[in-house]
Amino acid sequence: MIADMATLTTVARCAPPNLVVLVINNRSFASTGAQPTAEAGAADLVTIARGAGIAEAVRARDVAEVEAALSRAATTPGPHFAVADVEPEDVRTASSSQAYPFDIVEAAVVFRRALEDRGLVPPSGRLKCVHALSDDSAPPKNPEFSEVIASYCA
Repeated sequence: MIADMATLTTVARCAPPNLVVLVINNRSFASTGAQPTAEAGAADLVTIARGAGIAEAVRARDVAEVEAALSRAATTPGPHFAVADVEPEDVRTASSSQAYPFDIVEAAVVFRRALEDRGLVPPSGRLKCVHALSDDSAPPKNPEFSEVIASYCA
């Protein structure tokens, strides 16, 4: 969420009534060495979400508050935004992570395959490109980059 806060303005503008954004907030980038996120300082994601236009934005500090937030999201139109505060992970024991008790790459592949099986994404990992790769009137500035993109686009 920290890396792409502009998403919040899009969510607010489109206002999908059935969308729930649940941020599991440990206030650190555990996967890259536990550097603190902006929320470890003065930033407040709930305030930022509200400022972006998401009225249903809450913070949950325990399981009961998470359940209450999800229950409200299930029974009232959204979009909903909830930040669930959890304790940061000790990177010295990251290999025995409770947050990631599985291989994250394998999980991503399994997730992608499940989306393909349900017809939600194109098969074979190919992407449907929404915009043109380059202007036909000018040569691409980086032809190798364009070739790589083209190899992933249907």
